[in-house]
Amino acid sequence: MKFIIKYCCALVICMSSCTPIGTGPYPAHPTQYIPQDFKDYADYKSGSYWVYENISNTTDIDSVAITYHHQAVEGQPDGLAACERISDQIFSSASGKYFAATGIEPDSVYCDYTLTDSLGHHSQIIYFTADHLGQVEKQYGTLEYMNFLDSFSVANHQYKSVKEFQIIGKPGATAILTLVYWSKNVGIIRKTASNGKVWNLVRYHIVQ
Repeated sequence: MKFIIKYCCALVICMSSCTPIGTGPYPAHPTQYIPQDFKDYADYKSGSYWVYENISNTTDIDSVAITYHHQAVEGQPDGLAACERISDQIFSSASGKYFAATGIEPDSVYCDYTLTDSLGHHSQIIYFTADHLGQVEKQYGTLEYMNFLDSFSVANHQYKSVKEFQIIGKPGATAILTLVYWSKNVGIIRKTASNGKVWNLVRYHIVQ
């Protein structure tokens, strides 16, 4: 009987000292900030704009502008480190309003960049990851980093430090873009849309 009483007391003490899953407290983790290299490619403020020309029809123009920019450090649940996030509202004269969201992934070493249009179609561009894309990523038309080019010529202009991203997806994936060339401190310099149109950058103004 004494053994049972002692066992029950020990069990109560143990249960009272254990923290339920998902409630903490958790050890403090240092805040994770977006790497500067990523910001050099993808962090642009309100007032930035890019003008693109359809390579098949030079009178077909797409003017893209950032109309709203928000940048903040956000807390994460279950003890994960607080992470820096960026969200933009973008207007395209060719495709209307859409949104961009980016940031460092919690407790990881990579960032992603996701474009979403008013219909809910989106393209997620993976920047810094060695993970292979799974079926979910393929279904939603994820773009993966494919190549780095010291320079790349678009519309008779030479751009430096260019990253190439190509879609890794299933046929019929509802992606906004299927191929992207992105220049450091400039932005997207060439993009291929899901409808097959190829757009070249012809003029831009950025605020970083």
